[in-house]
Amino acid sequence: ATKSYPGYDVADDMEDLRPVPRPLHLRMCLELLQRADDASAPDAHETALRGIPDLSARRSKDLVDVCIPLASHLLHMDNRFGLAEFDTLRHDAIVALGAIEPALVGQVLFGELKKVSGSSVGLLMDVLDLLGSLALELAGHR
Repeated sequence: ATKSYPGYDVADDMEDLRPVPRPLHLRMCLELLQRADDASAPDAHETALRGIPDLSARRSKDLVDVCIPLASHLLHMDNRFGLAEFDTLRHDAIVALGAIEPALVGQVLFGELKKVSGSSVGLLMDVLDLLGSLALELAGHR
């Protein structure tokens, strides 16, 4: 008689093979985004940018504490590693933070508007675009 063994689910999400582990808190995202010189920095930046919307939506325990420095860091980031989706990921991360903590992210964005001089037209346009996207998100039209 042949013996039948139960099947096992061999599906693997490959999480253990990621070069940078998925962040569990927004503070970890900020730390990943502050990496600049090590070899894992590009992966760290992408992992953090992809993690922020989910952690914001789940109201990470450190959301209020980290929201302002994280939003400010995101606003002033540049695509130093040539990430393909950088602009979209950065935009979505700021809007996700703002959708949960609009007063704190608004403080960062409006504070930046006060500081922007005529030489920072790109930053001014970026802030205005983010404010528009955030308004649509808060109104439920996104």
